[in-house]
Amino acid sequence: MRRAPLWCALAAVLTACGVPAEGAPRFRDEADVPFGLLERTTATTTTTTAATEPGGGPPVCLLSDEVIRTVPRGTAGSLLERLREVPTEEEEAAGLRTALPDPEIVASVVMRGGVAQVELRDDLLDLAGRLQRFAIAQVVCTATATPGIGQVRFRLGDTSLPVPRGDGTLTDVAVALDDYASLLATP
Repeated sequence: MRRAPLWCALAAVLTACGVPAEGAPRFRDEADVPFGLLERTTATTTTTTAATEPGGGPPVCLLSDEVIRTVPRGTAGSLLERLREVPTEEEEAAGLRTALPDPEIVASVVMRGGVAQVELRDDLLDLAGRLQRFAIAQVVCTATATPGIGQVRFRLGDTSLPVPRGDGTLTDVAVALDDYASLLATP
């Protein structure tokens, strides 16, 4: 009867790895819940893997032929620096341009918990509908190319800034690259 020790060992493993059973659920005070877990959001989280060149940093995204394209760059820089980058002469010759009217329109970037909080200047509000969508899509594409960033939330000063998704609907919650799929170049 060699099966008895095998069954006993299997039963011991299965019961030792479980969560202790309780008769009823326990409720916790909101103060005991770790930071950020109770926040509600309707945006989806997208994790991206940045395509980098050897020894370089994440790519930037630029506008070309009415679509946003991912452009590899050989230099690493902060997300704020990459959001403010303008096309090189070679990129301009290839038809790439920035959708941002002024690189300084991005005032600051704070990254926390997979979300880049991007503060914009109010110049963005001067852009017409489709141009504004391309500008926001360019920022989201560049930000989510940063390892660990899956969403972007926009601010204007101390207030949440409603931004257009790719389909033109406005939202004031964090957005992801998927929200701009219609404006992105297909690989």
